[in-house]
Amino acid sequence: MQSISTAEMMIADINSEFFGVSRALLMENAGSKVAEVAKRMAQDLKTHQVVIFAGKGGNGGDGLVAARHLSREFKVHVFLLSEPSKIKSSLTFQNWKILSNLKLSVNLKIVQNRLDIPLEIFNVPTVIIDAIFGTGIRGSIIKEPIASIIDVINAAKKSGSKVISVDTPSGMDPDTGTCANKVVDADKVVCFHRIKRGLVNLGNKLVVANIGIPIEAELFSGPGDFVFLPKRHVWSHKGENGRLLILAGSQYYSGAPALAALAAQSLGIDLVTLIVPENIVTPIRSYSPELIVFPFSKSHFTTSDEKLLSFVFQQMKKNDSVLIGPGIGKDPDTIEFVKQVIHFACEEGIPLVVDADAISAIPHIQVRENTVITPHAGEFQLLSGIKITNTPQHIQKNIELVVEVAKKLNNAVILLKGAWDIITNGMAWKINAAGTALMTRGGTGDILSGLTAALLSIVKNPYRSAVMGAFLNGITGEMTYMKHGFYNDLEHIKMIPFVLREIKNFIEGKESSIPLFNMKTT
Repeated sequence: MQSISTAEMMIADINSEFFGVSRALLMENAGSKVAEVAKRMAQDLKTHQVVIFAGKGGNGGDGLVAARHLSREFKVHVFLLSEPSKIKSSLTFQNWKILSNLKLSVNLKIVQNRLDIPLEIFNVPTVIIDAIFGTGIRGSIIKEPIASIIDVINAAKKSGSKVISVDTPSGMDPDTGTCANKVVDADKVVCFHRIKRGLVNLGNKLVVANIGIPIEAELFSGPGDFVFLPKRHVWSHKGENGRLLILAGSQYYSGAPALAALAAQSLGIDLVTLIVPENIVTPIRSYSPELIVFPFSKSHFTTSDEKLLSFVFQQMKKNDSVLIGPGIGKDPDTIEFVKQVIHFACEEGIPLVVDADAISAIPHIQVRENTVITPHAGEFQLLSGIKITNTPQHIQKNIELVVEVAKKLNNAVILLKGAWDIITNGMAWKINAAGTALMTRGGTGDILSGLTAALLSIVKNPYRSAVMGAFLNGITGEMTYMKHGFYNDLEHIKMIPFVLREIKNFIEGKESSIPLFNMKTT
């Protein structure tokens, strides 16, 4: 079975709710599966006693649900390793409150240290459920009182009890398999959905439990993908939260670079700098005083101006990511300029988003995995020579085609725009179905490229940035229409900060206005 990282599991968990499968239901299913394994183990052990050690996160909630399922057939003791007021997960707290009402079914005790545990209960064989950390462990040192409690669990096992760990043995890193100074010695590990990447060597100790996560939660983008968006550090200063350089525009196109820049700015990165022809500087500057705009004397980007090329290279090195292409035009000398920029970005390892007319330079130059390319169907044909029909009916065939093209481009990321966007780096892929048919109008692609490049400046991962950019652009389009009853680009851009806040609320399980996935909206 394919393994999964903790981040990917978190994404699937959150995106399940986006598809209508609540995290409360997933926790209920998870606890039920743990209870099933515990029942079988109790039968083998010929015991009627179960002891559950529950932490204050989601893993503890799974253990509390298991306690309720086991309480009709077994004598169940639950040791909560936290004051109830310090429980981190709202779902875990909710399940603690449920157990608190079941005075006849479950023996509850709040444990502050090892001395609070009545060790005599382990004088008889016991099924012990380790629901302390799970995938939430951080660091290599398990501190007190948890360190001593893990000692109690392992000592009870040596005396004849059996231990089940929920998702991951507490003390083991689920991504790497490395162990902290203390780790639970589990007889069985109930892994939810898929085996965690660091546990593949545990062999027959593993039990993989289906908890109802739909396949769509992994294949489609959603709010969960924003777990990769870093939080702004309280002590950070200007420039540490994203610097983006935009090379865009030409004599006849001032709107495209402006929309890309405003979208990037609305994401909240620190600095957005544009280099544009001087005859479009004034309209671009008029949109926002926060934009840094450098003009050059030509009507379009050209290699004939050596000072321009040198200045562009200097600025590229000062920024975290670069966007090239919106409104840049198709002048042959401009395309030659684009080739040199792409080559420089690849040689220097500078993350780059290539959009619009700049895409026509790709077939003539080698790109690398630090590049994101954002074609529509016509531009994809120029890029690859392959004509596709980008509709949901052709999605499987199209995914295969786009994945192969990305592989040939040294695993550069392709974000193929359409009714359903396809995002791939030649290894992983996702579909974005968020959006509305009203977004076929001009400018939405410029907004998308600006968002993706801005995300790239802070996330530092081209594939993740493209997935997040596609979803944010699409869901913002939906919510702009829901609010106003119409759609235009500037209202879309104004909505982006609000949508980001609502995505954050959705991830944290708070009330959110993010609409659940609805196939009709596409």
